[in-house]
Amino acid sequence: MQGNASAKTVLIASAGCAAGLALAGGFARAGAGVIAIDRDEERNTALARMNPSRIETLRLDVLRPRQCHDLGTIWQDTPIDLLIHLQPLRDPTRLGAAVTSIPALTRALAPGLRRGQGKVLMVYDMAASGAPAEQHAYRSALDELAPLMLSLI
Repeated sequence: MQGNASAKTVLIASAGCAAGLALAGGFARAGAGVIAIDRDEERNTALARMNPSRIETLRLDVLRPRQCHDLGTIWQDTPIDLLIHLQPLRDPTRLGAAVTSIPALTRALAPGLRRGQGKVLMVYDMAASGAPAEQHAYRSALDELAPLMLSLI
């Protein structure tokens, strides 16, 4: 990742997957302050060690709506420049929870996103051609969710 992201705040939900590690490291190298959110303490430790001056971790299960709400209450006055959702990558066996957690977390963080004129990014993979129908359905739901997210911020 290139460029100058200094003074930017990036929140990465479900950051404990490979994509989360790469994104957290890249944004930190570009100068952003990164808040890496994951439920697993060992993964959080690994994330924080990558760049301790730029990456902070928060142990939180973003698939739990109450925890998302509480985070939003705490962060409501903090400007957020970018919120990245990695729930479908981090928890591919819990896609239903991932699909519902994305708007819940975005809604909870909407005041901070508005303050920072932030953007929301969802990252997920496409179902293989021979995948079961439910995987295709979840991916279709994520495709449809993206435009609806604009109304939350």
